[in-house]
Amino acid sequence: AKVIGIGTIAGTLRPPKTASSVGKDFWVTFHKPGMEFLPETTTLYISSVEGASGTVTIPGLDFSQAWSVGANEAVSVTLPNAVTVQTTDGIESKGIHVVSSDNDISVYGLHHSPHSSDGFTAVATETLGTEYRILTYGNTGRLRGTDMTLVATEDNTTVLITPSDTFNGTNPDAGPFAHE
Repeated sequence: AKVIGIGTIAGTLRPPKTASSVGKDFWVTFHKPGMEFLPETTTLYISSVEGASGTVTIPGLDFSQAWSVGANEAVSVTLPNAVTVQTTDGIESKGIHVVSSDNDISVYGLHHSPHSSDGFTAVATETLGTEYRILTYGNTGRLRGTDMTLVATEDNTTVLITPSDTFNGTNPDAGPFAHE
């Protein structure tokens, strides 16, 4: 899967599903932090009510790691730091695929450095929708506030972006633009 190179994402879900952080298949990504402080670690946490096993793969980095978690426990998978998307207005092959081979899981992400941490709760692939809004801060001088990162769950996905304000130098009056 390809990643387009955060803010909070609010979106629609496939009916009749509701947002769920529980499932067997997840696609996630990590955006470069607003300010980089070394050392940094990028980690996925996987939990399960019943216990589960599966894999974390990053096809674009030739990374694959098996994992197993007991009932009502969590396991951590440390990812290579090269997984963070560094591109601005471009595409990188850094989508992270988390799959459970047996029971439902929940997936959480954390990018941590000494003075900055970003985290998320992943939404299961089966509940993803097709329309989202990015809620983010405006630019504040040294900090980028209008970045976003998207991950496609399938190759050859086209994303239509309709900015309501200036984004990466684009003019909202110019209208929607697509990334493939």
